[in-house]
Amino acid sequence: MPDRTQATRLFEVICEINREINARSELKPLLESIAENTARLLGADAVSVMLYDERTHNVRTLAGWKSWSSQESAVVFSAHEGIIGRVVSTLQGVRVADTARDPDFKPSSDKRLPPIRTLMCVPLVDRSSDPARLVGVINTSRREFAGRQWKGAFSEDDLRVFEKFADQATAAIQRSRVFEETRERTLQLQIINEVSGILSSSLAEID
Repeated sequence: MPDRTQATRLFEVICEINREINARSELKPLLESIAENTARLLGADAVSVMLYDERTHNVRTLAGWKSWSSQESAVVFSAHEGIIGRVVSTLQGVRVADTARDPDFKPSSDKRLPPIRTLMCVPLVDRSSDPARLVGVINTSRREFAGRQWKGAFSEDDLRVFEKFADQATAAIQRSRVFEETRERTLQLQIINEVSGILSSSLAEID
């Protein structure tokens, strides 16, 4: 359990990050901010923010942050497999202190990537709906780099902080979606009005 000073600092960091996240209204920049700030909060080497597709039952990576230069493509995961499957099915966060000991962990086949030593995966859940609705998943990891000091495994305290942060991130994502849907509807109405105006002008000229 963190001491009082640590707990106060964690609260301050979460509040600061929450303010930054809620200042963004467009979805893509928001997800990128969530990824970067997750790494900052937890001392992670890589973070992936994935959204859930209710139609295909997949989760797709839409934003990420890494502590090294990489051109990896976006990844799609099945919501029924591996560690992500556990998170999706239970709507509970998972902490893996040592990936070598977890049978659900599947290492990357790309040997050029720094191997994952410890990870956490938490759901993004809209708890305002009944029943609670899965929005997505955030995955964060610490990796083994040649020439870098190992940061150590994620702790249970890290997981609790991560879950609190994920609740704030989910609320921001849902607000962003409403903003984008409203903006899209407004644009559609503008196009319809413009087309109607053109048609009316054309008909008036014919008359």
